Amino acid sequence: MAIEERKLTPAGQGNLQQIKLGIPVVEALNRMAENPMGENEKLLLRILEQNKDTEYGRKYGFADIHSIEEYQKKVPVSVYDDYARYILRMSEDGEENLITSGKVVHYNKSSGTVGNPKRIPLTEEAFQVFQKYNGPYRMGLVAKELGEDWINGRNMSIAESIAEIQHVKSGVTYGALSVKMIGEFRPYLGMSFTSPDEAIYPESETNTRYLHARFGLMDQDLTKATFSAIYKLIFSSFSVLTFASISLTRTA
Repeated sequence: MAIEERKLTPAGQGNLQQIKLGIPVVEALNRMAENPMGENEKLLLRILEQNKDTEYGRKYGFADIHSIEEYQKKVPVSVYDDYARYILRMSEDGEENLITSGKVVHYNKSSGTVGNPKRIPLTEEAFQVFQKYNGPYRMGLVAKELGEDWINGRNMSIAESIAEIQHVKSGVTYGALSVKMIGEFRPYLGMSFTSPDEAIYPESETNTRYLHARFGLMDQDLTKATFSAIYKLIFSSFSVLTFASISLTRTA
């Protein structure tokens, strides 16, 4: 890394840390992409092994599945309703080892675009994977593709942060994942985000997306924009284009 850390702003120091974490992730993912089917089969078999003793795993014989083909034959295509009763028992009664052997640390609340909002269980391991392949991966990929001239820039996020985080009867948090993550990193947001804390956490209900856009467009150090946690999963592939377009705008 050719950057002298003494020249970095607080945002730059945070970005550098993310890059250092992300470069090995990018390289590892590139290696896995050389044999995608093989890597996916290894992942599938690992998940089946981890969950073979759950109620769902015993029902479909996870212990006796040793290939993608066997999985396709034994486990039917499913939708959320197939898991709803398990999730109800988990979130309301605190039952464990039903559809996952992992410890559930949060229930993500879906937007309810199709039907009522759903509770999507997020295990501790899944949360760690999300953190690893979200910020660090994107930052490492951008650094490899575009260099590091943008490193002191700040981030404009249009994620909603005013929605309430609730608790289900079992005591686990329930709500939008983006809100939970923003809350956990609140002490550091001022260093890396273009919006002040008052805009991220307004005292009354307001159009926070407008505020984020307004502060972001006013910030001369803006180099990137992100969406809510769920949208990040969808749009992370396009992050390089976002950085590139902003970089071109700044240098034009």
